[in-house]
Amino acid sequence: MPNTIVPAAGEAMPAAELITGRFTRRAMLVGAVASIPAIAGAVAAPAVHPDALLFRLDAEMAEANAWKEAACKLEKETYDRCAELHPPHPGEWKDDSEMPDDVLAYIIAHPFNRPKDDPPEVRAYFDAIKESKAAHNALRDAWLEEVQAINRRGGFCDAERAYEARLDEVWEIGKRIFDTPANTLDGMMIKLRAGDRLEDHDDAFASVADDIRRMVEGGAA
Repeated sequence: MPNTIVPAAGEAMPAAELITGRFTRRAMLVGAVASIPAIAGAVAAPAVHPDALLFRLDAEMAEANAWKEAACKLEKETYDRCAELHPPHPGEWKDDSEMPDDVLAYIIAHPFNRPKDDPPEVRAYFDAIKESKAAHNALRDAWLEEVQAINRRGGFCDAERAYEARLDEVWEIGKRIFDTPANTLDGMMIKLRAGDRLEDHDDAFASVADDIRRMVEGGAA
């Protein structure tokens, strides 16, 4: 089966390829054996490294991580191109109006009045504030729709989905690594390396702690 070509550093990959590409390479690290049992749960021959499955998963994760980094680079480059076409952000809504003295005096004198009981001039003041905020929200919504349309036309949405798909693949492999018992220090280091790639040190440390506990108690994977 042909190996998947990992993108070189700095080389952008098309979004469609980043979404649909499959990982087929099963490279082994130095010191690991050249073949792996066809069934994950099969009994390994004595010559097979006790953590052969973790070695294979580590190689898969390295490849998946390379695809993810390429997808991340493409997403950023695509967004930067789209951002140059984005209209100016309308900013946050602010009430710059100054409350009239008579309205302020009324509110101070009637702090617990229901709005419907307020005199017309008080209701008019607060209605004007609501209308101002509603107008700004409409302006913001129109801005967001235009930004999203530009992003779709510019390919950013596709690039974003490609990156998310690659990120999911890396996380899936990382979870398989954490769920696989390690029998050697090499296997534990693979788990710590997976934790670094995912920035998920808690799950990595917990998995290694389980391995150490099992070894101390004399169990085997």
